[in-house]
Amino acid sequence: MSLRETLQAFYACPDRHVAEGELGGWYGWAARSRLSPFRNLANIVRQHWDGILAYFDTQLTSASIDQRDLAFLSAKEAAMTADR
Repeated sequence: MSLRETLQAFYACPDRHVAEGELGGWYGWAARSRLSPFRNLANIVRQHWDGILAYFDTQLTSASIDQRDLAFLSAKEAAMTADR
């Protein structure tokens, strides 16, 4: 499995404990990669380690927040258009 596929599979882990082990393995592999984009991504993952693993506690991603923001902006735009 490639670095990309391994990182994608990480989100299928059953719980936080397993996910932390998988992410740790991926991080070590990516940090030692000869591909600089993966080394850069490994550094970003390390900086956001707790937030990434928080997904397994809440099962929430930023997509739900983005969807709510979009709905709010759409309603705001509709109200502004109706006032004209």
